[in-house]
Amino acid sequence: MSSPSSFTKLQELLPQLFQRSALTGSLYLRCRLGVSDTFLISMEYVRESLLLEGNHITPVPQMSSFVMGLMTSRERVFCVVDLPQLMGLSSLPTYSRQYHLVVISISSFLPNYSGDDDLFLGLAVNQVEGITRVDTDKILGLTDVQHLLTREKVSYWFSFDSYVQGWVTSNQQPLAVLNLESIIKATR
Repeated sequence: MSSPSSFTKLQELLPQLFQRSALTGSLYLRCRLGVSDTFLISMEYVRESLLLEGNHITPVPQMSSFVMGLMTSRERVFCVVDLPQLMGLSSLPTYSRQYHLVVISISSFLPNYSGDDDLFLGLAVNQVEGITRVDTDKILGLTDVQHLLTREKVSYWFSFDSYVQGWVTSNQQPLAVLNLESIIKATR
């Protein structure tokens, strides 16, 4: 009598992992902006997410206040921006020992760029929470989800509507999908 393999046992215990048809939608990285607001970044552009020591970001003088400096990753040097501050919120603490960073590819957003190498931009956020799937057909406008928000939150999100591509709901919680093109334009 043979015992079932580990793979067979996993298939029996966790059938949802092996059902490809159940996995629909595009992948998005969940990040926290501020204390309680979660937003999404399309994984299509995310190259890595990391926890970086603060001393690995080299400050650059005479730059916009939201520019934290330069860093190196994957043998490339690129700029890191304080995303909350760029969007008009409270900046990340400058005394922090570590920063949560989302490194995105920006080459496809630059119409005149014809190089072979990918260009990166680091987005410093309050926290990286994980990955979620979103059906892109279900991305809504703010007016479609405002009934799930308090009046203060609606005016809060309207204040940087240009940085939001749309909204999705997860467990009756509205999540903002970031408009990376607007964010990249704002960093120029």
